[in-house]
Amino acid sequence: MGTLDTESIRRSIEQLELRRGAAQDQISEANRVLQAVDRELTLLKELLRLRDGPSSESGAKPLGVANSIANLTSGYGATGTSRVVDAVTQILTEAGEALPIRVIYDQLKRQGVPLPGQGRMVNVIAAMRRADTIARPARGVYGLTAWGMVDGQNDRRKRRRRSAQAAKTTARRGGGSK
Repeated sequence: MGTLDTESIRRSIEQLELRRGAAQDQISEANRVLQAVDRELTLLKELLRLRDGPSSESGAKPLGVANSIANLTSGYGATGTSRVVDAVTQILTEAGEALPIRVIYDQLKRQGVPLPGQGRMVNVIAAMRRADTIARPARGVYGLTAWGMVDGQNDRRKRRRRSAQAAKTTARRGGGSK
């Protein structure tokens, strides 16, 4: 077996990088198509659920016609964080109930949804917390506001406690307003 010269190695690297780029483009396109198909599937299931009423097969809570269609189509074709919010909305709609963040995160990864930031769970949580359509009724659990869910009441109290503790620590150290 002969050895490869430096130029051959460089050419091989360039070719592999081109193939890798093409494969990434194909993955992106496949994810876009998959998301569009999932979106259409979700819309059709929601339409069927609205026509059938609360006794539909999935057991999900029916949404108001105007709100559900508006919520499901509001970010269609969007990119970045809204893509995650759209996918989470779809996951929750199909589940028909609030889900723990671990289940949501695992579904997003399984579906190949591009995640914001470094793709960690905390990035998904940040995206969901900014969305008006997703509520956090309890710690680590998320549902749709269209179902009447609201954010838990304990969040503010915990923040105040932390802020008060931080103020005490700063005061003890001789800090404060300048």
